[in-house]
Amino acid sequence: MTEQEEREYVEARWEKVRHADTALSVLAGPHYVIITDDQRHQICAVYRHTESEAWHAAYLFTVERERQIAEVKEEIDWINCGRKIEPAAQRILAREQAALAELQRGMKI
Repeated sequence: MTEQEEREYVEARWEKVRHADTALSVLAGPHYVIITDDQRHQICAVYRHTESEAWHAAYLFTVERERQIAEVKEEIDWINCGRKIEPAAQRILAREQAALAELQRGMKI
């Protein structure tokens, strides 16, 4: 993917994405992409030496987050497959649903 395609991919999936370059972060890299939720809690921050590297790192983070979400949804579906759920499975299901909500925090879903 091109830098522009990666940028569009990231921006299409997250509610709040900021990019800037600053001389203040010379050691970490002057270009950064920060993803936050509605309350401005940081979800991901990547600092790189070029703008292209920063967007690529944010893209890789987003793809991995989407993979994790799909995995948790699959686990929830497996637990919830139409049979009577035992108390232990209900607790596991509640933890999986909480994990899913955390993974989706800040995303346009």
